[in-house]
Amino acid sequence: MRHVVIALALGCCAYSQILTKRNLEAPFCYVPGGERSWPITRTTVPAGSILRVAAGDRGNFRIETTGQGRLRIVSSDGREGVIADIQVDVLKGESVVETQTLHIRPAPPTRPITYYADFGDDLINIFGAGLGGARGGLHHQLREGGIPSGASPVRGPDGVIAYDKEGFDQYFRRLQCQGVAKEILWLMPFPFITDHSAYDAQDWKEYKQQALAIIRSPELGALVRKAEKHLSWGWLRDLMVLRLDTSLHKALSDSAVDHGIALGVSYRPFEHAASKYYEVPVFDATGKFLRFYHPLATPSTDMHPDRVGFAHYREVLRRMGRQDDGELYELEFSSAQNSGAFLERYRKKRDNLRIVASRFPPIQADSFVLVRLAQGSYDLMPWAKLQARAEAQRIVLSGFQLSQDGATIRVKGLRLPTEFPYLLIDNPSGEAPLALDSGRPVRLRTRKGGELGRTANYFSLAGGSAESKKTHIAGITVDGEFHPAFFATETALRLTYKAGRWKELRNAVLVVNRGEVYSSEMVDYNLAPARRNAVREIAAVLKYPAFRFIYVNTRSHTQLAADSRDGVDGVRPAAYYDPPRRATAYLGIDLAYAPQAVANDPALLNAPAAELSSFSSGEWSGYCQTEDCPYLWRAARVRAVASGVRKLVFDLKQTFPATPIHVVVPEREAVATAMAAFQRSLAGQPVSYSSGRYNYIQNIGEGVTRLDLTGTDVAPVLLGVGAFVSPVVLEKYLDTALADLRANHGSSFRRPRAIMFEGQYGLKDEAGRRARVQALCAMLARKGQIGEVVLYEAADWIYRLPWSGFDFLDRCTAR
Repeated sequence: MRHVVIALALGCCAYSQILTKRNLEAPFCYVPGGERSWPITRTTVPAGSILRVAAGDRGNFRIETTGQGRLRIVSSDGREGVIADIQVDVLKGESVVETQTLHIRPAPPTRPITYYADFGDDLINIFGAGLGGARGGLHHQLREGGIPSGASPVRGPDGVIAYDKEGFDQYFRRLQCQGVAKEILWLMPFPFITDHSAYDAQDWKEYKQQALAIIRSPELGALVRKAEKHLSWGWLRDLMVLRLDTSLHKALSDSAVDHGIALGVSYRPFEHAASKYYEVPVFDATGKFLRFYHPLATPSTDMHPDRVGFAHYREVLRRMGRQDDGELYELEFSSAQNSGAFLERYRKKRDNLRIVASRFPPIQADSFVLVRLAQGSYDLMPWAKLQARAEAQRIVLSGFQLSQDGATIRVKGLRLPTEFPYLLIDNPSGEAPLALDSGRPVRLRTRKGGELGRTANYFSLAGGSAESKKTHIAGITVDGEFHPAFFATETALRLTYKAGRWKELRNAVLVVNRGEVYSSEMVDYNLAPARRNAVREIAAVLKYPAFRFIYVNTRSHTQLAADSRDGVDGVRPAAYYDPPRRATAYLGIDLAYAPQAVANDPALLNAPAAELSSFSSGEWSGYCQTEDCPYLWRAARVRAVASGVRKLVFDLKQTFPATPIHVVVPEREAVATAMAAFQRSLAGQPVSYSSGRYNYIQNIGEGVTRLDLTGTDVAPVLLGVGAFVSPVVLEKYLDTALADLRANHGSSFRRPRAIMFEGQYGLKDEAGRRARVQALCAMLARKGQIGEVVLYEAADWIYRLPWSGFDFLDRCTAR
């Protein structure tokens, strides 16, 4: 068996010195009129050796080292003295065996600023995780700053990154130098800090075995080692180690405590898998499909979506006793060309139409999938080795009837298991093919003739070109990247629509993606197991003393594949609005799902089936927060989301009564409507408050606008603004949003609130600096209403902002 070193080995010999090299990456910011100390050694000072600082007493300063390997600076008054760089020596007897020059500067006052860390990216900048030999550009991986120039990540014999406390020490010193004393760590959807006790033993075992297969893969390891750019799966491979050993978790907490940084655990209720980006097909050795593995999901959501996840509308209808209203019976190929020749060939040969029910879509032959071996372990295997066995287990449908109605071909009498989300339609012989509308090749109907929409249908193209290959999904691509259904669908739609209106069903497979029965992406907190999982996962983090508060962040990346959009001309094929014609609503397959509780919603019980199963124009535009919302499926989702989050908040309060809880609350419809009207009234159309505000998917987050916090003291947090919001628009937004939030959704919380500011994209130039100064001063001038600003994407702020980057706050004009 291949060997992997999972231990993070904080005491391993990353450096030969006593003093850590990471002392040189950030200053040591003393507190004027106070005392502060820092760890500066990477190992215990051995017997017979001592640390010596050449500074000693300097007027109102005392600078010394301690026997515990720390540097201490005591300032006797509040004056900011100027201290030159100091020299620290390691002496063995009378000999100096090691010397470092450390930069000392005064710390600013503690700022009303909290950093929000996209912690996976922060780990890249701290340790170079997944970088291989270079610095590509993933998300907020910095091109400047981060790990020292020319340095390479330290790796164990298995090639996995070695993490150490010293990396965190320099990271938190940066916060001290910027006057930041609080940081929220985005640990979801991937819980970087997790204890296996938070999960059922079998779920943890399965997750661990699958993670080890990826970590141990010699092929993936070789890709990481020779990479000349960042590899997405190199990064994920490194990060998965964090669930398998808790020594890193303790190092992070110890470092934060050492530096007086209070950490908050961010929990995102509606984003557990990020399956838009990362999902790997999992099979057993016989080729039987088991599930998709989501490396960014928790084991409980990945293994048991039926217990915790949103349900597809066909499952909701089944629970209502209306199964026939959600099950596929008929395919309709509208406006098909070459129908005469197609039907003639089919009646004679029956070799030019095949319909297959599948648990998975077409997969890139040279990509990697997970395979469960006979002994229960897993292997990362090229799909080509398993493909024949796996495809043989798909179900070829038979017993259906074909008919023609003008230019429409109908296929009736289809029966397939509901747990098979994919239909694959092709022409085995290649002869007499149907030519289908590339934008809307097929419609799905029930036995009663009702349309089954909310799907994602596309052509998976044959051939060896790079473009056609991307119409197939990949678990892990041959070059270590990702390409799940979202990207395969988007690529296929663009290619086929670009090639012309008609697409022959030859050298291509028409993929009909109905969606899984339950979603691992969206979690239903009306369900007790979902709330129990959340409590257990958060408890596993809060046991580390650095973590002092909980931050429920209702932002999300949740947006799954789509073949349609809704715009000025109604619901049309997605490519019809490419390039966009005015605003369009993205009709992703995620909109086919709702919390399981909607099956008992009185408003849906007797609703027409089409209200659940199909899109209608306008359904996902505008707002749906009030009882008079005409879109029954969307309105039921909103009610159920609000109910589930309220139950989650109450469970958190009951379990962690002494821990402050904050919930990000999107602005309600009245605020958004008033702001839109105000924006239209302005000449020149200045930048909107929401421009540049990313990671908020209204279709899932809007339920939180109806969150009832009555009976709690939970602190609501304003969803906030983007980087370059116009000052006049910002003032109007603050007036309107704060007035609307004055009752705090029923919470008894009465202190000044926090507000999110997604301003990291303004860090690169002078225009961004001016916008940042204007926005932060305007927000913090609201004394008694706003008490802190939460800055999104911490890596950008920590590594790009100068040490004096918040000094302008001392000069803001008080309101």
